Amino acid sequence: LSWTEDPTGGWVTSGDNISYSAGDVTFTGASYNLVWDKSDSALEFADSAKAIFGAGNDLEIYSDGSTCFLKADDLRFRSLGNETTARFIANGAVKLYWDGLTKFETSNTGATVTGTLVADGLTVDNVSVGKGANSVTANTVLGQNALDAAVSGVGNTAIGHSSLTELTSGTN
Repeated sequence: LSWTEDPTGGWVTSGDNISYSAGDVTFTGASYNLVWDKSDSALEFADSAKAIFGAGNDLEIYSDGSTCFLKADDLRFRSLGNETTARFIANGAVKLYWDGLTKFETSNTGATVTGTLVADGLTVDNVSVGKGANSVTANTVLGQNALDAAVSGVGNTAIGHSSLTELTSGTN
């Protein structure tokens, strides 16, 4: 490192990819720089400069100038009480928790909500809610044991406990 006097009366040091001036320290990388800005009390990363954590680069944090990235194979958010609140698994599930219990989880077949789901609207293609042994599409089933019979035809609607539990055929 070498020291030279700054025109403003301070001292500046530079060399070995580190420079110091007026309380700021700049770390010069091969492609991107990092600055400790004394006046902002902030560690400032240039666009695309990464903060990497862990011996195996377990976590990367960076911004490319328009998008911010958090990269990890198993990213978990925890409350101050050390309780997992969300988990994002590479090539796998997303899980959201309430009081330590999984309440929402994605899988390769869709998503599961545990508990009550409240929505102000719902649109579902080829609705099938309930057990139902129906063998065709476009049947609507609402109720326990509804549409338990083998049903052929299109547009059957079973609403209520044990509705359409006998063998049925036809349309509408």
